[in-house]
Order: sequence, then C-alpha cells, then structure tokens
Amino acid sequence: MAGAGASTGSAPATLSADQLSQPPAPPIGPAPEEDPAFNQVKGGIKAVGADKRAHPTAGSRAQQAQNAAAPPSDDVAGQAKAAEVDTMDAQEAGSFDKKAFIAAVKTAIEAKSPKTLKEADDYAKSGKAGEVKGDVKGLVGQGKQGQAKDIETATAAEPDTSKAVAKPVTPMARENQSAPPAIPGGGAAPKPAPPEQLNLEAGKQQANQEMSDAQVSEEQLAQSNEPDFQKALSDKQTAAAHADSAPGEYRKQEQDVIGQNKAQAAAETQAGMADMHGTKAGALAKLVADKANTKSKDEAKRAEVTARVQATYSGQAQDRVGQERDRLVREKPSRKPQEHRRGRS
Repeated sequence: MAGAGASTGSAPATLSADQLSQPPAPPIGPAPEEDPAFNQVKGGIKAVGADKRAHPTAGSRAQQAQNAAAPPSDDVAGQAKAAEVDTMDAQEAGSFDKKAFIAAVKTAIEAKSPKTLKEADDYAKSGKAGEVKGDVKGLVGQGKQGQAKDIETATAAEPDTSKAVAKPVTPMARENQSAPPAIPGGGAAPKPAPPEQLNLEAGKQQANQEMSDAQVSEEQLAQSNEPDFQKALSDKQTAAAHADSAPGEYRKQEQDVIGQNKAQAAAETQAGMADMHGTKAGALAKLVADKANTKSKDEAKRAEVTARVQATYSGQAQDRVGQERDRLVREKPSRKPQEHRRGRS
C-alpha cells in the first residue's frame, strides 16, 4: 500500500480527504456578473463613460460666450446717443399762442393805420404799409423761433453718458477634462480553475482500494509473470503518474493563458479609455471653437448696432431741426395785413 500512500501525498493540499476521493468537479465557474474583479472593471468603465458623456447645456456655454464678448469702444457713448435720439423724438414743438399772435399783429397794424382821411390819401406814399409788413413778418419770425426753440434745445443737448451701463466682460472658463483613470482591466480575464476541478486522486484511490479488497499488491502483480497482470500494473502506474503530473502541467498552461488574457484585457481597457478621452477632447475642442465664434459674432453685432445708433443720432439731430423749420416755413398767418386793414376800413 506504499504506492497508495505516495500517490496520496502528491495530491493538492488544499483539498480535504473527502474531496480527494471525489472525481474532478465539472468546470462550472461563476458567471461574469458574479465575479467581483470583473464587476470592478465593468463599473470603472461605466463610470468613465458617464463622466465623458456629461456636459453642460449648450445654452449655458452660449451665454458664457456672450458674457465674454467685449463691447465696442464707443458702446457707452452709443447708449447715451440712443437715449438722446429717443428724447429728440419725444420732444414736441413749442406751443403757439394764436390769440396773442393775432393781437400783436392787430396792434402793429393799428399803430401804422391812417387816422384821418388825409393820412388815408397819403398812406400809399408814406411807406407805412411796408412798415406794417415788416412788423408782421418780424412777429411771424418770433413765433416760429419760439416753436422751434424746444426742439433745437433738445437736439443741441450733449448725450448724457451717466445713464449708460457699461457691459461687464467675464472671461470664458477653460474647457478641460481629467486624465482617464487607470482601470485594472486584468480583472476581466478568466480566473484559475479551482483545485477540485483538477483533482485526479479519486482514480488512484479507487484502484488502490480495489487491489486492497482483492488482497493483491503491486509487487505480486510485477512478479506474477502474467502479461495481463503486468500490463494492468503498468497501466495503473501510468495513470497514477498522469494524475500526479497533469494538474501541474495544466496550471502552467493555465498561468500562461491567463497572463495573456490579462494583458489583452488590460490593453483593450486602456485603449477604450484613451478612445473615450480622445472623443471627449475632440468635442471640447469643437466647443471651444464654437464659443469663440459665438463671441466674435456677438462683438460684431454689438459694433454694428452701435455704429447704426451713431449714424442715427447724427442724422436725427439734423433732420429733426430741419423738418421743424420746414414745417414752420410752410405755415402762414390766417390773414394778410392788407386784408385786415381793408376789413377795418
């Protein structure tokens, strides 16, 4: 029974006597989702993916670009002029006192009117008719100037920059991303087979037990001179040697295969991380370019609006006074001096 003892001594020490007597367990390993190391790799990849997909809203970044847009150098002056244009538009012409004007014209005419028949006969030669005309014309001019004065005053007023609000400029935040974390991708590789799957001791023990029950030893079989017995002994010894060596040989091959799988899993994991990082970097580069473009467009539009306000202010100041004067020139007194004098006579 020495052979049996020797065979038993070469068995894996991690198995109990009961386990050694059992045939090799079927190769049923845990499912990937039940493997903590695999789940760690899987969870790490999902976390990185979620981080790379996360991004602020487009509206917030567009607002950031607009906040960073610098106003034109004459923005404050433009605001003041825009307000001044509104003031000019709202300014009405001065009021015209029609009754006072008629009374003044009447007084001027009466002052130059003939008081006697002789003065009436000499009126045409006296030049008083021309004086009346000049006086009335002067009154008309005074009335027109009074009406245009408010508009001219509003137009001549300097724009008030104290009410303008300078646009604040907030620099755009940098668009950076953190470096991809190191994920132990090797955890996704297959795991070593448990010892019970490599246990071949049961066959050796069974053969030793059968010989013990038959009260036959290996020495007796070797000295039997019976070819069948001797072949059976040789087969038994070959099987026992295989049972002793096969697990070690398997472990060596297993170690090589698992090492290759770990290296491959680690490389693929890191390649995936680098790919996600590169994709995010490309998206951030496009975002930076879009923000710069939005900022430039905003600045150009602000400059355009300010230039338009400046032009409007200059044109409005000239047109408003000119239009009011043209309107006053077109207006005429309701009655001519001669008509008033004839009516009086």
